[in-house]
Amino acid sequence: MRAGVATMMVRVVLGVWMALWAAMPAAAQGGKMTLEGELTEVVTDQDGRSFYRELDQNDNLCALIKVTVVGELPNELIMEVGSLGVHKRIYDPNGTGELWFYVPYQTKNIWLKCATLDPIGPLPVRLSEGAVYRLKVRSNATSKVVTNVELSANYLKVVLNAEGATISLGKSKECEMLSRIVNGNIFSVRLNYGTYHYRIEHPDYMTATGTVEVSGTMGDLNVELRPAWGTLEIESSPEGATVYVSGRRVGTTPCTVERVKAGEVEVRLQHDYCYPLTDKVEVASGGKTTRRNYQLRLQVGKVTVKCPDREAEIWIDNKLYGKGSWTGYISSLSSHIVEARRDGYASQSAEFSVEDESTATVEIAAPVAYYGTLDLAVEPMMAQVEVDGNAVGTAPVMLQLTATTHKVRLTAEGYHPDEFEVTIGHNSTTTLSRTLTSIEYSPEDLYRKARSIHYNNKEEKFKWYLKAAKLGHAEAQAELGICYRIGSGVEKNENEAAKWYLKAAEQGNPKAQVNLAHFYQYGIGGLEESESKSAEWVRKAAEQGYPEGQWKLGNHYRIGTGVEKNFEMAVYWYRKGAEHGDELCRQYLAECYQKGEGVQKNINEALKWYKAILYDKGYISSYTAKQLLSQHYSGAAQRGDAEAQFIMGCIQSQNDTENRIRWFLPAAKQGHIEAQYRLGQAYVKDRDYEEAKKWLLWAAEKGHTNAQYELGRHDVSLDLTAEQGAEWIYKAAIKGHVEAQLSLGHIYFFGSGVTKDVNEAVKWYRKAAEQGDELAKDELWELGESW
Repeated sequence: MRAGVATMMVRVVLGVWMALWAAMPAAAQGGKMTLEGELTEVVTDQDGRSFYRELDQNDNLCALIKVTVVGELPNELIMEVGSLGVHKRIYDPNGTGELWFYVPYQTKNIWLKCATLDPIGPLPVRLSEGAVYRLKVRSNATSKVVTNVELSANYLKVVLNAEGATISLGKSKECEMLSRIVNGNIFSVRLNYGTYHYRIEHPDYMTATGTVEVSGTMGDLNVELRPAWGTLEIESSPEGATVYVSGRRVGTTPCTVERVKAGEVEVRLQHDYCYPLTDKVEVASGGKTTRRNYQLRLQVGKVTVKCPDREAEIWIDNKLYGKGSWTGYISSLSSHIVEARRDGYASQSAEFSVEDESTATVEIAAPVAYYGTLDLAVEPMMAQVEVDGNAVGTAPVMLQLTATTHKVRLTAEGYHPDEFEVTIGHNSTTTLSRTLTSIEYSPEDLYRKARSIHYNNKEEKFKWYLKAAKLGHAEAQAELGICYRIGSGVEKNENEAAKWYLKAAEQGNPKAQVNLAHFYQYGIGGLEESESKSAEWVRKAAEQGYPEGQWKLGNHYRIGTGVEKNFEMAVYWYRKGAEHGDELCRQYLAECYQKGEGVQKNINEALKWYKAILYDKGYISSYTAKQLLSQHYSGAAQRGDAEAQFIMGCIQSQNDTENRIRWFLPAAKQGHIEAQYRLGQAYVKDRDYEEAKKWLLWAAEKGHTNAQYELGRHDVSLDLTAEQGAEWIYKAAIKGHVEAQLSLGHIYFFGSGVTKDVNEAVKWYRKAAEQGDELAKDELWELGESW
């Protein structure tokens, strides 16, 4: 028991029990209870779900059953739920008169019982965690008057908070009538009316005495047993001393010892670096706290050990203390042996001692190195050699190394690395010959290798793209064309770019087809300027469902370049791309509806496609779109329409977070889930992470996958644990959010907020890769997995 709970109360409650049931001056009850309707879940009860929640003993949310009673009950209404047990029973704190029962959500059957009435049950139920239910019960209790009888005896009931007390009763102070040891904490006895003396004794409490009047109208009597012990708090400087009380070890300072028998006790303190101390302490009774704070006399000196070799380990009395140097306290009882040790070196040692509370410096010589020779030959020659993480040259190589075990790593382009350990003997030569295994790369392997290289290492990426492109890999050829086009990792060369675009385009790569079309349109890279060929290659990409190709083919038809001008065909291809989610196709399709080009003019259709961009991107760059949206929605936004307010927030500049927040906030407060998500994003950009967390949580808890992903992505900024961040990423990933699936793969691979599990990482990388995510494919390639 802690010091703050130092007093134990023994409450003696005198219950009025009638001597004989036949003599009770009461009403004998009868009747039954019936259900009105069925157990019904109250989905709209936000108070019960949000503000009056209870956790059971397993930290699961209880189900809450609210019971309304129609009619009068003669006794207390009880709910039973089998072995799980009712967690809590209260009256509605809002004063409705309902009885609230918190029960484990795993409950299968309930019973309703009231003494003297027929019970209800078993009633089969199926409950959900944290849900609220309502049940109505009707009582038709009846009563029958029984004739009163004059009584001359009553029951004395004693309720104790401690077991094992002895209760004595009598007509005099000697309490001569009876003396009983209470078995448990409840005692009762039937006595004739009159005055009785009582005495209550307990080995841990002071004796309580008094009188009680037994009658037909007697009330409760509360008797307090005062503890016959106290609490002892002991502190010391320095802390960490072992404390013994009356020869019994009770802890280390600072420590609190509870229920110490009152009176004089012996306190002894022992500390590794101090002289022992013994004291006599008088412990107060009544549960009071006695405090002692001791200043121990130090039995140590401060020592600084220095060694010129910073890698040498400092050992004192065969115990490791540090590297290179160490400063700390050491016992002054005896002398000590200090050593400087290093693997492969001869140790150096010295003896020293310190005086009480003194300061000393001990300098020890550096360990003396033992050396041997490594003679290493490698196939292929010129392989890079690393020893203990340090590059030492290219093979073959002869090295002088310390006489210990070293880690050697051999690398060469096109070969698998070789890592091994070698032990060098003192004054001896170790001769080794190693052969590296060549790597057989497929074109896809070469392409993935290029993608896995950091974008800043442009020359290395170009090298691997070139290897894959030469073996006919279409994606690599398209990327190689881009490298030559912009001069990334290689000198800019538009003719070479055109050559590789053509190779990839002829294999059906849509990215290369669109880029080649651009070269033909403007006569770049040695190609003739040809609008018709440009349109031809764009068409090939568009027919494969490539959104950029669909947009550009729509432009050809809209302007009439390379094809006959045809607004209807432009609309056809814009619609194709728009339905695949392409932002530019949606924007141009909306403009066609706005102007009536290729379709009948329809402002509502234009607004529909502009809004599709807003919901997908959260903003729109087109001035024409912003004008139309503002004209159509600004008035409704001013009048408080949540959808209009959301749209007005989206058409503000992305850098104008103040105005975006101004419009998103009222829409979010009205429950507009997309506005809540975009408002959270705006607050993140504004670095108001408290508000960002609040609104993202609102949206995420309603199932908004982008908000769930955003919470997990910004877990540190939003003051979430790694575990919480991983949980939100998981919620989005299982709904098919491709970026969340990729992130969840990273989370499992590195063990961030979850137990590291490479198999789970592969599972989620594969799910993202199956949706076309190239980064996920790269990760799988790095792990040697397919998709």
